[in-house]
Amino acid sequence: MAIELPWWEQAAPVIHTAGNGLQTWKWDDPLRILHDHELFLVGRGFHGSIISNSTELNLDGPAWALVPSNVPHTCRGEATGKKRCWIHFDWFPTSHTLNSLFTYGTKVDMKDISPAPKWAPSIFTSGKLHDDSLIEMQYELTRFWSRGGALGAVRARSLLLEILVKILVVDTKDNETPIRALAERVRECLDRIAVLPVSQTPSLPKALQDIGRGSDHLTRIFRSTFGITPVRYILEQRIGRACLLLRNGKPLTAVAMELGFSDSAYLSRLVRRISNHPPRWHMYQDRMKY
Repeated sequence: MAIELPWWEQAAPVIHTAGNGLQTWKWDDPLRILHDHELFLVGRGFHGSIISNSTELNLDGPAWALVPSNVPHTCRGEATGKKRCWIHFDWFPTSHTLNSLFTYGTKVDMKDISPAPKWAPSIFTSGKLHDDSLIEMQYELTRFWSRGGALGAVRARSLLLEILVKILVVDTKDNETPIRALAERVRECLDRIAVLPVSQTPSLPKALQDIGRGSDHLTRIFRSTFGITPVRYILEQRIGRACLLLRNGKPLTAVAMELGFSDSAYLSRLVRRISNHPPRWHMYQDRMKY
């Protein structure tokens, strides 16, 4: 089964420009279309919005907004001595040549537009920040970016990816635990189950209840992350252990007893099905090398 990687595993953001400063005036930008993508961050006390057609994104700080390419929009804001930051970037390296950051009005040559890949979360969206900590991270990003050189560029790009993940993944849905972390917690639980005798194996819902999520939900997350169901994972762990015991010279009946299988013939069928070899093959594997 092909596993679709999450966007943060595919993104390799390339920064075109980054900047920040204190807002000291009221402004209302004319209509513009970005050639690339922009992440906009504003600090506490900042008041503003970004408007596209009938959609208005609130930017009362601390807040962020993500504006993709080819979306006509205007920006407005009002603050005195409040922080605002911006980063123009692409989601991954392309052969596209950026002639300018944006075009005023709605007439734009499509060859100047750098579209987002299908997997990128490039929707016109915004959200609140818990505090100004990401603003400070963006200031650090800008410092590295302005230094130039390979190390500065790489550090700035890694900080951008970290900021994007924090606002689009970690802080989404009331700070929901990231999917990968949940999948790893399920795996750790399954590893503890796999070493138990078959007869002492708890039901999956009972085993996963301490994680605090429904077993069906956790099963889907585990399968989407590792490409295998929890039940199959436990089975393969046990059969792998059985193959190791057979290789170390233990008879099949003794292996079945140790792992809690009541029927050695059933274990034999599982070994053949999972490993593609009968138990005897594993028992004599080392010997057959010579």
